[in-house]
Amino acid sequence: ELTMNIPKNKTYLAVSGVLLLVVGGYISLNPTEYLGQFGMNDVINISFYSDLRAMGGSLFVFGLIAIAGCIRQRLEKLALFTSTAIFSAYSFFRVMAIALDGMPGNAILTAAFIEIAFALMGCALMFTSQFKQAACKEIYD
Repeated sequence: ELTMNIPKNKTYLAVSGVLLLVVGGYISLNPTEYLGQFGMNDVINISFYSDLRAMGGSLFVFGLIAIAGCIRQRLEKLALFTSTAIFSAYSFFRVMAIALDGMPGNAILTAAFIEIAFALMGCALMFTSQFKQAACKEIYD
């Protein structure tokens, strides 16, 4: 029987990294199409596109950091923190936007649920690894 022992951190970083790369790349390369899914087909504003491309590019770079953390052990903690911080920030501000602005459409709600799930998973992984490190330090000190 062949069993695979894939570390949870690396799995989280791989999936979150690909998600950030895809979403970030899509937004930065296709702002018109991105806006079209919200019924904003006739928005042609260079400054608005610039903001969307910058936001998408930022997500893309954070995705690269997450993938780098999968590949390079010394970047894993940084990547886990970064990925968790991104999803936590999006989660917090999505909930705040709902409280301030009202209920968004289904696409945004779906994104919010995914972001909250990734934020919670990232937090759980960070705290689990911290507790393990603290326990090991107590044993060996």
